[in-house]
Amino acid sequence: MKVAGSLMAMMPMAVRYSQEARIYALMGMLIIAATMALVMYKMPAPEVTIHFDVNQQQAVQTREGILAQVAREGDWGAAAHISLPGLGHVNAEGNGFR
Repeated sequence: MKVAGSLMAMMPMAVRYSQEARIYALMGMLIIAATMALVMYKMPAPEVTIHFDVNQQQAVQTREGILAQVAREGDWGAAAHISLPGLGHVNAEGNGFR
């Protein structure tokens, strides 16, 4: 029951009353984990891939292209599950981004 308690603590509105709807809480948790992995591991080194990147070469190319475009154009980025304020710019730093 530790998983259910963790999901309830992280996303209380996502945990529904029926058994079938609880998958949405798990999906939400996976999205949060993917966002955190992007910021922690993939922005400093966009060439890093994980097993769940179905087409790893395309994932790297897409990630590098989007991050480079956002850094070049100075667009704002927002991530609700990243440390406060969760809002900022992407900057190119060496071979990666910050």
